[in-house]
Amino acid sequence: MTFAEDLLAWGRLHGRRGMPWQQTTNGVLNVYWVWVSEVMLQQTQVQTVQHYFLAFIRRFPSRRALAEAALDDVLAAWSGLGYYRRARNLHAAARQLELNYSQNDWPSSRDAWQALPGLGRSTAAAIVASCFNQREAILDGNVKRVLARQVCAEQPWGSAALDRFLWDEAQARLPRQADAMPLYTQSLMDLGATVCLPRRPDCVPCPVSVYCQAFQRKASLEFPRPKPAKARPVRQARWLVIAQPDPRTGEFRLGLQQQPEEGVWAGLWSFPALDPSAFMPEGWAEWERFQHDFSHFRLAVGLWMPKPLLNALGEAGSVPSVQDSVPVAFGCSPPTFKTITDWLEQGIPSPVRQVLLRLAKSLQT
Repeated sequence: MTFAEDLLAWGRLHGRRGMPWQQTTNGVLNVYWVWVSEVMLQQTQVQTVQHYFLAFIRRFPSRRALAEAALDDVLAAWSGLGYYRRARNLHAAARQLELNYSQNDWPSSRDAWQALPGLGRSTAAAIVASCFNQREAILDGNVKRVLARQVCAEQPWGSAALDRFLWDEAQARLPRQADAMPLYTQSLMDLGATVCLPRRPDCVPCPVSVYCQAFQRKASLEFPRPKPAKARPVRQARWLVIAQPDPRTGEFRLGLQQQPEEGVWAGLWSFPALDPSAFMPEGWAEWERFQHDFSHFRLAVGLWMPKPLLNALGEAGSVPSVQDSVPVAFGCSPPTFKTITDWLEQGIPSPVRQVLLRLAKSLQT
């Protein structure tokens, strides 16, 4: 038996089933569904993706529907999933595919998929291995951990040297039969997600422990080697909560700004921001502070609002208009005003969503 054969045997019995993108028609996977799921699964766990995937597919049921949609609508459907550049790339790739392929036609090579926006080698390989039986290796985070333990890789996690080494290992372990690639690819991901866990590897039932050097050395927790510790920098921010009643209905509305086309929240809507070192005009007060972690830094936010609005929170009745009475510079563009309910339907980052929900709760008390 080989690594691939043992893994395939395990996958037939114990692999994960029932994920929506695994559904087939006459035994054939839906390429569009697989592609969307693979992009969503970049840096996001399966449990989180399943809910977003179903809602996204209902809103954009086909490649053409996605390509013809406005980017703001795509970002709104992605709201809360994080790493929004994925959504922008998915939308751009759909438009490229619509230009270059007929309705039911798709690229079948890794190189062709990898040439599309937002698709690296592993994601492109997963699509063609699953949908077109291509003998292409994948190397997502779970697979890296499995292989690093298999060979006791000494290169630190996250290093280019580790990736180069493990790509060779991944390619060398592929099954000989091309038609085994969909099951093999899924089984390898499942093994890393359910058995070869980061802190609690379940080595006894592991189907490939006989090949695992870390298991033989009783050193599974020592691999992969950790990357050198680095302090996460903290970026300070001051967000401004601006309120105004609807001139026709008097309904409470909040002002948000669309973010520039470059940056971590490109094209999304967020609160107007003021440099934390800048002078704050009299009449404003801090409502709360919170932190939000990104992969490479921590955002520390202070939420400021005019005192009349702060005093109105938690009280029955209408919220006064405070925009005109307490002026402040808004930077490149003035805010757009909508109700909290309407903003929750737009493309907004997760921390903005959480602030809006807290504001809505305070206004209802």
